[in-house]
Amino acid sequence: KNEQAKENEVARARAETQTTRLESSMKDMRDSLSSQLGRVETTQREMNREVTKLRTKCDVLQKENTNLQKQLREMMNKFDSLENHSRRNNLLFFGIKREGGRNENWDDCEEKVLTVIREGMGIEETIDIERAHRSGKGEAIVVKLLSFKQKNLILKNAKKLKSCETYQNVYVREDFSLEVRKKRQGLKEKSRQLYEAGQKPRMKFDKLISQEGVF
Repeated sequence: KNEQAKENEVARARAETQTTRLESSMKDMRDSLSSQLGRVETTQREMNREVTKLRTKCDVLQKENTNLQKQLREMMNKFDSLENHSRRNNLLFFGIKREGGRNENWDDCEEKVLTVIREGMGIEETIDIERAHRSGKGEAIVVKLLSFKQKNLILKNAKKLKSCETYQNVYVREDFSLEVRKKRQGLKEKSRQLYEAGQKPRMKFDKLISQEGVF
């Protein structure tokens, strides 16, 4: 019995030792996991702060971008307005044949335009032209008049060209900026629809005016 008791005591001591070691090992694991978890939570908090900072920066940049776009639109509108003002007295004459090839100078263009005005439109008064030259592609002659009143006189009489055999292929248009030309081009389909509906719409600058309203 004494021997059995001793063996039991040894076994119990071993078990307690193993239990103590196991508990110690588990404690070390818990401490390690707790430490790692603490580092992860710290990293997460730091990342959250960085994300918040980035979001704040993004909001600021977005506002700045919105403001810059607004300023750019305002500048483009001002530029477009100035460009159209500079073209206020301009007219475009299409259908006038080029004579002399590329040697055609400003005086040649001016004389051709004055001939069309005089013979095709029947305007007898002196028309004061500041300059006249071919456009970039050469399709039209760009005419800058000294008088806005004379510009309107020419536009008013331009319809007479259709009934003049010599100049029936010549037509006159106002000179606008690229943005205005795009807007007018975009209104052509609406204008066609209104004509087919029996109305008589008219284009004024970048607007289409009709009985239905202004487009």
